Amino acid sequence: MAQDFSVESYRVFDTGTETSIRALEVLNDSVVWFSGTGNIFGFTNDGGNSWVVDTLRADSMNLDLRLLALPDEHTVITGNAGTPAYIFKSDDYGVTWKTVYERDDPEIFLDCLRFSDSRNGIVLGDPVLDCFQILLTYDGGDTWKEAACATVPPALGGEACFASSNSSCVVKGKLIWFGTGSLHSRVFASADGGLRWKAVDAPVMEGQELT
Repeated sequence: MAQDFSVESYRVFDTGTETSIRALEVLNDSVVWFSGTGNIFGFTNDGGNSWVVDTLRADSMNLDLRLLALPDEHTVITGNAGTPAYIFKSDDYGVTWKTVYERDDPEIFLDCLRFSDSRNGIVLGDPVLDCFQILLTYDGGDTWKEAACATVPPALGGEACFASSNSSCVVKGKLIWFGTGSLHSRVFASADGGLRWKAVDAPVMEGQELT
């Protein structure tokens, strides 16, 4: 049954940066992180009263940080959309970062990053040669393994995921779902933490091919 929600008031926070925020993660009532264009990331640990804003760089590239996850209270993982693809991890609240995944492929485009707990996570990416890119970690994001293409139904022509807000995949325990769109709309589901997948057509409007 649908529920009604109401918001009595809004509060606007000035983070002190002009970045376009592409991902937002809430850890608790006090801690919120964001990431966005121009290599920018930031966080508050006092409910928004003050913000720490910084930049993350890799080979002097201008990164669009659309992936973001907080596996636990000390760990932050982010990544970029576009190529080359990077995933970065910090264990000290963003003071230092290490590159935990890198792929230089003209077709790679990562869309979504989610964790089911502090150890197990998934990154979803658009198809490369009709194979949706599924990256899995079992050690809190230190290493990532690409799922075999044979375990994922192949992409249909012009099918892709949504990447603007780190919201195209959902994780609950070992259950994982992601949705596609553009020329074809489907829902993909895994019941074993991303090892095997099924896909069903979604009864929603299909649009134009992404460019």
